[in-house]
Amino acid sequence: MSNDAHQQSLRIVAFNVLPFAYGVVSGWAQRHNHQLVSLITTPGPSTRRNTSYRDIIPQLPPDQEVLITTKVKNLVPYLTALAPDFIISFTFPYLLPPEVLAVPRLGAVNLHPTQLPAYRGPNPLRPIYDGAPNFAATLHWTDGSFDTGPILSQLTRPIPHELTAERIRMGLFEVTAATLEAGMARAIAGDIGTLQSTEGASYAAQFSADDELLAWDVPAHLFQRQVLSLMIVGHLAKVVIDGTTSVVQQVQLVDGAPHATPGQVLAHTDNSWTVAVADGAVTMVLASVV
Repeated sequence: MSNDAHQQSLRIVAFNVLPFAYGVVSGWAQRHNHQLVSLITTPGPSTRRNTSYRDIIPQLPPDQEVLITTKVKNLVPYLTALAPDFIISFTFPYLLPPEVLAVPRLGAVNLHPTQLPAYRGPNPLRPIYDGAPNFAATLHWTDGSFDTGPILSQLTRPIPHELTAERIRMGLFEVTAATLEAGMARAIAGDIGTLQSTEGASYAAQFSADDELLAWDVPAHLFQRQVLSLMIVGHLAKVVIDGTTSVVQQVQLVDGAPHATPGQVLAHTDNSWTVAVADGAVTMVLASVV
């Protein structure tokens, strides 16, 4: 492809469910003067409905075309009429069928917020919950399976020792935006990418009830990550103190906490509890389980 082709305005269709994912894709398109001809979004499969797609709509410019659907196989006539150069999917819960992937002139790519082949699947917060050292993202060509296509770019950023929900969101935004920037330059140039290895492949399952009940015998920073990861996706982080289960609403690391048995209460006010963990302590604001 010539340099002139690299600079031309491309027609992009975005497949997004989360508002931050739309922000990453639309921001890239705007920076490079590409035309985002449509946003395709969805409430998702009936087995795991999600209302987050509704939060994208207020962010859209007045002239942004948007289609909300659960019938991905029926998209071919709509997409064909748009004549896209690329499909860019990011947080879209459906596998795009071959007839959809065949529509864009230059191909379809998927942006996945983990270091593939690790943590394929629907839960980008799972690596953070598990204690991964880095935020990570991978841009890859879309093929016939979830998160398995040839890799165009893959970047990581260190995760701060002490976190907030906002730091997690910003960390994921920054690493995914940088990965999209690097990978789309290769995709536009016609790069076929690097085949994914099967070594180290794993699956990022949705959080379960077992994941919600947290243990005390983990490092403080991991405990904090688990609480925040659950909260960001709308799950309840639960702890048991003196036989009573409570929901964690806020969590902070405690500097210089004395060594104590994990689970031991070190201090307590009306709704604030400082409890020992494996390497120190955390202070939490708790609420009763409804």
